[in-house]
Amino acid sequence: MENFPPMANERRRKWKFRNMSEVNHVSNSILRQIMVHERSKRWGKVIEAYQRLLWVIDKKHFPVDCEPPSSYGILLYELHFHLGLALQRLGLHRKSVLHYTKAIEAVSIPKGGCLAGCMTNSCLMTPLYSRRAFAYTQTGESNSAQWKVSFCIKYKK
Repeated sequence: MENFPPMANERRRKWKFRNMSEVNHVSNSILRQIMVHERSKRWGKVIEAYQRLLWVIDKKHFPVDCEPPSSYGILLYELHFHLGLALQRLGLHRKSVLHYTKAIEAVSIPKGGCLAGCMTNSCLMTPLYSRRAFAYTQTGESNSAQWKVSFCIKYKK
């Protein structure tokens, strides 16, 4: 049993968890649902589940004395990235751009250059920028896609 009403009642939904253990339990339950829906290619259900999960783990709901773990940014990256993928599966490219951008904002891991010569601020960024660029091209914003990719990848001379 979940501790929140369905997505349709988003405005009335309340975060009613008593402790972070309950948040963990519900989050794991939602992740299992996501895996089932992804395997069945029910992208609408995948999207709804990712949105619920992002709502559950939103820091604004956490108690004041609760500090999220250092891996929280990576979790947000993963959730927004995979939500963007699901949105693309349904042709919702503008919304996928939004979630890819949120994924980019969620991670900040210094890279300092890799063997391939890219100089992004994270090794997670290259596939993310590529997906976002593709989404931009699908919305007819090719110039924006080109600029975003060239911003991400800079080659050593």
